[in-house]
Amino acid sequence: MEDFVDSPDTDDGLDMDAVTIVSHRDGSTGVVVLAGELDLHGRHRLESAIEALVANGADCISVEAEDLTFIDSSGLAALLLAKARVEGAGGTFRLGQVTNAVTRVIELADVSDLLGPGAD
Repeated sequence: MEDFVDSPDTDDGLDMDAVTIVSHRDGSTGVVVLAGELDLHGRHRLESAIEALVANGADCISVEAEDLTFIDSSGLAALLLAKARVEGAGGTFRLGQVTNAVTRVIELADVSDLLGPGAD
């Protein structure tokens, strides 16, 4: 099992992206581990990680987000697009445990039925 780490981008030493993305395959399951803050700056990196796993044959994507401390509308959109991409390819998508702060954003956006616990 090989881990692919997409570290935060930096510009002149300033942290421009506060999310860390680690992805790997576990059999036919692609696992994406998110930590930090998922916002506009990390959205495309998440989408790229999901796309790479699907392109390499993962038929189930599990996003582990228990260390994700913040998410904005861009990050939420990235998760929803990832779900649509995976399911459009005939796979399944699962969002694992999230922090209370992330749960609150999901609830406020009224997408708990899509991304909430058990919303595979």
